[in-house]
Amino acid sequence: GSAMQTLLTLFSHELRTPLNAVISVLPVLFQSGLSADQQDLVNTITSGSKALLDRINDVLHFVQQTGDREHLQQPVEPTDVRAVLSSVVALYAPHAREKWLHVSVEVHPSVPGLILARPMALQQALACLVSNAVKFTAAGHVEVLVSSQAGPNGWELQCRVQDTVVGMDLRKAPALLGAFTQADMSIQRCFQGLGLGLYICQTLVQSWS
Repeated sequence: GSAMQTLLTLFSHELRTPLNAVISVLPVLFQSGLSADQQDLVNTITSGSKALLDRINDVLHFVQQTGDREHLQQPVEPTDVRAVLSSVVALYAPHAREKWLHVSVEVHPSVPGLILARPMALQQALACLVSNAVKFTAAGHVEVLVSSQAGPNGWELQCRVQDTVVGMDLRKAPALLGAFTQADMSIQRCFQGLGLGLYICQTLVQSWS
């Protein structure tokens, strides 16, 4: 019910605030003259803290998207797609660099400078796609391609993320849009995911139509 959703949202916010504080001071600690072994420990804390923050964000987004849509829905406003995309790529660039992944962005000239959209929702949907690509790609590259074309209700924005991740059984693809689902549930131990990214992305896109 709404009471449980409110509780989970508040709980997630209460967890994120101190966790962000921990993450923000770890680089300072790393540069404070530690030994190599101590720096390795700081790196471990940093990786674990960021992974935990990602999981908390996933849960918070899931609660928001399954709650009161009208209350949470942002107003549509002129939105700079390129600026939103740049902010998303910048967010996951450090993780990509750690894995030696090349992340490229291509926005087709047909995409206007401003579109009518909900900027935070657009950012969240793109973040789900880019996050998944960076998380599951062990080596190679991630490409973000944005274009536009005429649709039945006007111009439509198309966003594609291509990567060099290991392949999957296409018969399992429809199931990936369900909550808490991955193509191979055994890889959760390796990639530390909840299986919410594509579900959240789909829910956001459906809420716009």
